[in-house]
Amino acid sequence: MKIHIKRWTFKKGDHLWLEDTKPDMYKDNNVCDSCGSQMKEIAKIVNDNNSIGLVTGLCPECGYVKRTRNLSEDWYADHFAKRWLVGSNHEISDQQILTEDNYIFNKLKKYVQKNGNILDAGCGIGQRLLPFHNNGYKVFGFDPSEERTKIASEVMKNIEVNSAEKYLLATDQVFDLIFFFNVLQFVENPFDVIKKASMKLRPDGFLFFSVGQFYNDANFCQFSHIGLIRSFLSLFTMTELFKELDLWPVEYSESPMEIILQKGVKGPQSMKIIENAKKITEKDINKYVKKTLQMNRLKFFRRTNIKYNGRKITIEKNRSSSNLLPVNFNHDDHDLPILLK
Repeated sequence: MKIHIKRWTFKKGDHLWLEDTKPDMYKDNNVCDSCGSQMKEIAKIVNDNNSIGLVTGLCPECGYVKRTRNLSEDWYADHFAKRWLVGSNHEISDQQILTEDNYIFNKLKKYVQKNGNILDAGCGIGQRLLPFHNNGYKVFGFDPSEERTKIASEVMKNIEVNSAEKYLLATDQVFDLIFFFNVLQFVENPFDVIKKASMKLRPDGFLFFSVGQFYNDANFCQFSHIGLIRSFLSLFTMTELFKELDLWPVEYSESPMEIILQKGVKGPQSMKIIENAKKITEKDINKYVKKTLQMNRLKFFRRTNIKYNGRKITIEKNRSSSNLLPVNFNHDDHDLPILLK
């Protein structure tokens, strides 16, 4: 199905923006990082020369969703180091002034003894690590953002500018708890990062991560354009990895997907959580597309406005389009837009 993007406007002071990219800035990888299957294309960004930018795929075997055509690792490293959430915009969820955020602490403190080693993987300005620091735990953190780690390191020691892949490979420290809060969707291969994290846990240590569910968080147009989010995890895609690494679910919630895992200890709910995991299918993607692209309006009026969070996207459907997937988002431009923050 061809969808023409006619106009995309943002609210004043928005922390999201569209940036132009060139076709030669992209690389392809259509192999599923979870099971090794070939991904099936579900969305792509196209310019007026039919050059292709960002492409998103779905694994038909395990339901993993990721960008199968994306910008280079060097580009991402530079963006996260220099531009990620930089500024004083008070509408950014992670503020620029360090104050305690007790959500993670209250959720996980019962699992870790005082003086335990805590790693915040992707710590930002350190707001979620600070309560552990203030309660006697030995804390460690890293983040690729130079500006945000500087804020954290003014209050806490053991804060580094680094990526998840490099930090976990290099550190000799063993941790009682490692947590990723809205981080794994930004790394190139979350399965590899989880493996590396597991190797740095003590035998009965805990791993926690939280990631948003794409089909609840944004319309399919924004979902398909946002380049910083490189994959979309679901429990089903990770169950075999958890078994392989001897990581067992202790607590789980679906939206946002949050899971606490313990290394080497199978809890009373572990197998029930794993067995109830649901695979994301093409049917789920179709339902998401129809709802968020307002297909009923497009069918009759051919054009519609998607309004969300103070933004507006005007889209138009090509009448000759038949199949729903993949969705081609066409732009009347020589460049290829990508949504950043």
